[in-house]
Amino acid sequence: MNCREAAELITAYVDDELDAEESATLVEHLSECWSCRERLVFEQELCVSLRQNHCPMRCSEHLRKRIADSISREGGPSHAQALLPLLLLAGSFLVPLLVVLLTAACLVGLKMKAARNAGNAAGAAAGAAAGVLPDGRTPPAVAGGDF
Repeated sequence: MNCREAAELITAYVDDELDAEESATLVEHLSECWSCRERLVFEQELCVSLRQNHCPMRCSEHLRKRIADSISREGGPSHAQALLPLLLLAGSFLVPLLVVLLTAACLVGLKMKAARNAGNAAGAAAGAAAGVLPDGRTPPAVAGGDF
């Protein structure tokens, strides 16, 4: 198994959706691949965060009635009424989906900031060793005794 194949299975693994053979193959790859283990940890932490912050939303009975009445009034096909519960259920997943997207965006932002800070610290250390100020200027030369 390569990393691309493993990446496709990690979410299903976290959600316990893989069969025994797929799980075993993925676990074997994870035992050898630091990068994929890091991705697995990220997915696991994301799931924990979602479970802790999950706030299910339900449509009000009034809204359900208005939608059903609208479908009836317009003489829509009977399959539209069968889809109504699915549409209402889909609406209840919008908030958790937004939480997932915002959490992922925050984590990516934090990683980018940490990488930028690490780069800035390394650049500042190299600059100091080369006699360059943090803003990129070189300090004026001080002649001996001109204090």
